[in-house]
Amino acid sequence: AFSRDVDVYYLRYFAKPGITGLAQCNGYRGETSSPEMLRGRVQLDLEYIRNWSLGMDFWIILKTARHVLFPPRTAV
Repeated sequence: AFSRDVDVYYLRYFAKPGITGLAQCNGYRGETSSPEMLRGRVQLDLEYIRNWSLGMDFWIILKTARHVLFPPRTAV
């Protein structure tokens, strides 16, 4: 499955799921249509795990609010 495509996919399980995340507010949301999209999502999830801070969570919340109020053209 996904773990064959991305060697470090299992590391994502160290972060609890939430309403949004670094990958989602950077355009990696919904179905993953290609291995490149999956890799991008996993890389941003791992960046979140490695560099977590309260400031990063605040930035994600603000960026998510902006996407809710002004959805990007890529939003489905």
